[in-house]
Amino acid sequence: MNIVTILNKSKVLLQRKSVCHVSKAELNTRRKALRTRFCLEPRRRISAIFENPNATSALRDGPDYTFRDNRPTPYGVMQYKRICQSIEHTAAIIRYNKEIDLALQLEKRRAEELQAEVQSILDKKLKPKGGKVDANSKKR
Repeated sequence: MNIVTILNKSKVLLQRKSVCHVSKAELNTRRKALRTRFCLEPRRRISAIFENPNATSALRDGPDYTFRDNRPTPYGVMQYKRICQSIEHTAAIIRYNKEIDLALQLEKRRAEELQAEVQSILDKKLKPKGGKVDANSKKR
C-alpha cells in the first residue's frame, strides 16, 4: 500500500466518525510519511462544518441583546475581560516603546560622548614644533 491509499483510508474512516485504523505493518513501513495529524485532523475541516464562529470579531464582540429604547447594553463577562486585556496589552506596548526610545537616545548620547572624548584626547596631544610654514613667508 502506498501513502496515498493509507491517507485516503484514514480520511474515509474519519468521515464515518470512527477511529483511524492503520495496521502495524503499514505504520512501521511508512512511519516517516504517515503523520498522526491525518488521523487526528479536526472534525470541522473533514466534515465540512463551518469554521468556529467565535474566531471572527463580528459575532464575538457585539452585544448578545439590545434594548428597544436604545439604552447601552452592558458588557458580557468575557467581553469585559477581553477589553481589559487589550487595554493592558496596549499600555505594555506603549511602555516598552518608550523604554526602547530611551535606550536608543542613551546609546546615541554615549556614542557622541565617546567621540568627543576621543577628539579631546587627540587635541591635547603634543604638536610638532615650528608649526606650518606658509608659501608666502618663504618668498620674503
